Amino acid sequence: MATNGDALAAAVNGTNGTTNGTTKPHLLFCALPGPGHTLPILQIAEEMAARGYSVSFLGGKEFFPKIEKIGAEPIEAAPFFSMDLFKIRVAVPEGFLKLIFDIEKVFMAYIPTAFQQLKDALEMLRRRYPDREVVVVHESYYFGALPFMHGAPLPEGFDKFPRTLNIHIGPVWTTSKDTAPFGPGLHPDSTPSGQDRNRLLNDLMYGPDMLFKSATETLATVMTDAGVPDFPVRTLNFLDAVMQSYDVTLQLSAPSLEYHRSDLHHSIKFAGWPPEKPISTGFDYPEWWAEVVRGDKKVIAVSQGTVATEYVNLLIPAIQGLAHRDDVLVIALLGSRGRTLEDVPIPANTRVVDYFSYDVLLKKADVWIMNAGWGGFQQGVVNGVPMVLAGNTEDKPEVAARAAYSGVAIDLKTGKATPEAIAAAVGEILANDKYKKRIMEIKAETEALPTYDIIEEHIIKA
Repeated sequence: MATNGDALAAAVNGTNGTTNGTTKPHLLFCALPGPGHTLPILQIAEEMAARGYSVSFLGGKEFFPKIEKIGAEPIEAAPFFSMDLFKIRVAVPEGFLKLIFDIEKVFMAYIPTAFQQLKDALEMLRRRYPDREVVVVHESYYFGALPFMHGAPLPEGFDKFPRTLNIHIGPVWTTSKDTAPFGPGLHPDSTPSGQDRNRLLNDLMYGPDMLFKSATETLATVMTDAGVPDFPVRTLNFLDAVMQSYDVTLQLSAPSLEYHRSDLHHSIKFAGWPPEKPISTGFDYPEWWAEVVRGDKKVIAVSQGTVATEYVNLLIPAIQGLAHRDDVLVIALLGSRGRTLEDVPIPANTRVVDYFSYDVLLKKADVWIMNAGWGGFQQGVVNGVPMVLAGNTEDKPEVAARAAYSGVAIDLKTGKATPEAIAAAVGEILANDKYKKRIMEIKAETEALPTYDIIEEHIIKA
């Protein structure tokens, strides 16, 4: 386990450990070591450090410079995904089979590593601060605290596990009588016939000897190996366990972006989304930015994302589908520094950039075309930009379904959109102001939830 040494630890403790003579708890943040999971949690850690908390951050080594920049102590978390695993995953069909693969072979497989890393980090902090309270701020996809929540042996130096605040970055996973199983993007239905549908599909997914049988058996083995004495594997599936096992789980979204569940677990609370950071005074705008701010054309922002960047699936079809419109300016974001579009004709109304701030562009955008990643979706919401969504990997069908259900987006229900479908969806949003009105309502709802205050309140009483 790597840290940046006792000097930083002493500095962190000396500068952030007390406020008005009252010692605050030391915060141990932990996040799955990927950008979509780490960066939102890092933004929260930065704010808590500014509020006077000393902070350690269990994260990927590639994030150490950012962790150190906010004055926190980095603790190394091992990678959760290898190229060998990636090659195997590519061959798995999309849909339920890939969802089960991800849960079993990616997420569950990381639990033993995450559990040991968290245990080691807590034991180190207890040696350093023998009389100081430690609070764990745990991103739900990290999973390391899950065995402890169900009775795994405590880290050395603790007579009970530290208070734990779980933060969920993604759609709510939990099963409900009002919703279908997580994965295919089915809308909720709380009518009697709808609840019959939901019960049938949930039983098919999570019932004994059904689709989740292998994943259920894997979870039982993982928890037993971690020292959990009696994990209720037959009654608590993985998706419910990830969100319902903690003192509190803060769902980073507005309630209107999630399906209503009459039986939502009491530990799950909505906390909005971290507020946007102000644009720095020295921000380097591209040479075509004057065309964006001129205001004589509708600005259409397009991104394939930063991880799954197969441009033929969405970005290139969007460019092609909108090429005939002289009333729009298309800004295509490639999502990775140094990337280019090879052998793709660029229409006169399109500007292509390798990497650019979502928040800066979305402040000027009229439509946001993207692949339904949770972070990009939330950035569309907080900037008040209606969306066209196309994604069929990971949780993207569920994100797109919620966005359409809440009225802020058009869900193309595919991961490989056609130029014609994209053009029609953009045309619908530009011609019908109901999408803009609705997203402005939810933007206001999100802003009314003081995310950092809510998080700090639960840190204090977690």
